[in-house]
Amino acid sequence: MLFAMNGEWKGALGTYRGPAAIQAAMEKIFTDAAADIPKGRNFHVMSNFDVSVQGDRATARSMFIFYKMEGSKPEAAVAGRYEDILIRENGVWRFLQRTALPPG
Repeated sequence: MLFAMNGEWKGALGTYRGPAAIQAAMEKIFTDAAADIPKGRNFHVMSNFDVSVQGDRATARSMFIFYKMEGSKPEAAVAGRYEDILIRENGVWRFLQRTALPPG
């Protein structure tokens, strides 16, 4: 489980709250995308991590690019950034909020 019990994922595809709702939404989004991008023919690259920890809470920023393969060449399909709030819940770090935004 990546998300806290009251975790939230927000982005252009909607807002989802709670681990079960987030998982169901991501599974549907990736299943729908599989029609255009066959399984095993894509990858998600993250970079430029900036993490700040204050006790049991942290903020993080990172950039992402989602690639799909066109023959033997990767093609950037979507790029953006994540802005995250994390908490330590029962001794484990989890996302309290993940927001997917355009590059900026």
